[in-house]
Amino acid sequence: NLIYSVLSMSKLQTAINNVCHHGVSGLTNLWINLYEYYEREGVEEIHFDLCSVDDSYDEPMQISIAKFRDKAIEIILTTSGHGLAYFKSFLITLSIIERYPVSQVWAGFTSTYKMRIVAQYQGHEYAVEKETVSYK
Repeated sequence: NLIYSVLSMSKLQTAINNVCHHGVSGLTNLWINLYEYYEREGVEEIHFDLCSVDDSYDEPMQISIAKFRDKAIEIILTTSGHGLAYFKSFLITLSIIERYPVSQVWAGFTSTYKMRIVAQYQGHEYAVEKETVSYK
């Protein structure tokens, strides 16, 4: 039973890492919408929990979060065999950590972003963060 528990925890941590990797891989519109949200609202960081619904962001951000949530659920299920209900919380923080000057935007660079995930499950907590550079 201990071996199963360790293997299950390892699979969950792999799933969390895979969700974070997907988030910074460029296969999501989260970064584009975060940058546009920053331009409209002046907010460089947003937070949301995949385990609950938060409608405090505008529609483009809501759509990106919903699509990301769907993909995250798929990744978690296929990697660990568990659904999102297994988690007490799955907190995501998206941050713009550096905006490039206009002189570099012509080359396609816009900003450097960071995704941080803190997941709580079965009395455990696991955190991971990754950075990415956004291109136009």
